[in-house]
Amino acid sequence: MIFHILTVLVLTTQLFLIHSTFTVYRRNSIATFHQVFLKNKSEDGSFISVVEFLDILNKTVEQYYQFPQQSIDTYQFFYNTTSGGGNSNHVVPVPIDMEIQYFTGSIKKSSSTSYQIDSNSLGPFNRTNSKQLLQQMEYITCSFRYRNTAYSILGKVDYIWTIEIQFQFGNHGGKANVYCLATPEIDQSGPSQGSNDIVIFKILNILLFLFSLVLLVLGIKRIIQNIKLLIKSKKRFQRLSEEDLVECPYKKWQEIPYSVRIGFISLWNISNLIGNIWILFATSFTLGSSPGISSTEYYRILIGLGSFITSVNLIKYLTYNERLYTLILTIERSFTRAARFIFSCSPIIFAYVLCGVSLFSEYSQEFQDLSSTCETLFALLNGDDIHSTFQKLDQVYPYPLLAKIYLYSFITLFVVAILNIFIFVIESSYISAKDTLKKKKHRFDSSRHHQHKNDFDIEKLLELLVEKDDPNQPISQLNPSINSINNNNNNINNINNNNNFPININNGAGSLSSSSHFDQRELQDILSSVNILQNRLSKIQNSGLHAHVIYHTCGVHCDTLDLTVSLERNFILEGSRTY
Repeated sequence: MIFHILTVLVLTTQLFLIHSTFTVYRRNSIATFHQVFLKNKSEDGSFISVVEFLDILNKTVEQYYQFPQQSIDTYQFFYNTTSGGGNSNHVVPVPIDMEIQYFTGSIKKSSSTSYQIDSNSLGPFNRTNSKQLLQQMEYITCSFRYRNTAYSILGKVDYIWTIEIQFQFGNHGGKANVYCLATPEIDQSGPSQGSNDIVIFKILNILLFLFSLVLLVLGIKRIIQNIKLLIKSKKRFQRLSEEDLVECPYKKWQEIPYSVRIGFISLWNISNLIGNIWILFATSFTLGSSPGISSTEYYRILIGLGSFITSVNLIKYLTYNERLYTLILTIERSFTRAARFIFSCSPIIFAYVLCGVSLFSEYSQEFQDLSSTCETLFALLNGDDIHSTFQKLDQVYPYPLLAKIYLYSFITLFVVAILNIFIFVIESSYISAKDTLKKKKHRFDSSRHHQHKNDFDIEKLLELLVEKDDPNQPISQLNPSINSINNNNNNINNINNNNNFPININNGAGSLSSSSHFDQRELQDILSSVNILQNRLSKIQNSGLHAHVIYHTCGVHCDTLDLTVSLERNFILEGSRTY
């Protein structure tokens, strides 16, 4: 638990420092390049004429040379050295690289040509046949680089920015799009190369690596122990006779549901294992550098998924509190039920998706393909953009009545009916979780009854194995690491006619002693009640749970004996007897 919390704290600190320093710088730089090279363009960056294309291309070349002199921040060119007249050399900025991809008429498009363009030459577009060239092109990429330095309270770092201006002609149809992509990388040869690796990021990265490694080792050890317990439980179950299985709804090990058997391994352990593996991969890639300033998309994906799972796994520590565990148990119960319900509704959802694409793809961007249609219907399901969707389809679709029938039927069926049923499924899971916790409180009820399949879980399986255990082979061998309670069952036989009999019960953690005066029948009744509760506690401990007994006495002459058992996962078991 301590390492788990420390891992989350280190992750939080690291992400906070990264966001407060260089993440904002990178995001602002990307917005600046977009504004400089795609100024006054539409939101989707579309254009429809050759004149617009040539205008964008010329402005790209022009801005490439002017931006370092006009910008507030300092941007530097990469230079080439050219020989001049005599023995003199000239240093000029590196020209823009242009790559053109042509259609070849086959599935595999491999025909491409590269040019270098500057203010004096636009490559193949110096001629007047630009329209004929564009009709044969799939895309054009113009790329160039700048140097820049980022400053923060933690230090300064030199960056190299690679900017790509992409013209996409793939769909044609009289319309093309232009995009600006900016990618940063660390400039190891820059003037601040000694400060490029900030120490605090390295320290946090190493700590995160070590904590995740420890959690991974502990998780693997726990899973191995649980697998051994599963194997031993299987052997023990197979040795039980038919008489022992009268109260069990399953007569063979193969009949026990997989959901019960997987409880030995615990999905918490598996998810924790996966999260730590992702964090280890992410941190191992950046152990030699500062992840806050040089992190790639792969690092961010791995660390993001690992952080998500690690944070979610903190929920398992809340199971020690009954009120908090109610929420967790509700989520566990509702997950499978909700998944089955969603799966049963998926054919209807897919039917509306197919119908929407077929009807409106030619008229509305909201229904232009399967992905867009799914997004639109999901927004309608959550009550978003309902009125605007009605208006757009009414304006562009030639049969507005059909569009209204489509939208009204979808909203009525899903928002009014299916969504409310989904809420009821979650509510029923909450009620079921509360009932389950109430039953767990009375776990020590000595009454026996036939188990129902829906109530059969891993705790009841372990209890069955303990109760039907071979007396010559104690159940504690299922898990040798657990110290079972030593019950002094011989106390009953040692009761004599002396009414001044002291009660001494060794429970492995302490003892209860009373010198109260009882007759032999009362003493035997007390000891029997105590032994019953201790035996049940021993069975639960031997089943892999940790428990302890607290005895409450009322002075020397004790006439009330209370036993309270606190279990892992917040199962509160109580027994009380008054004499």
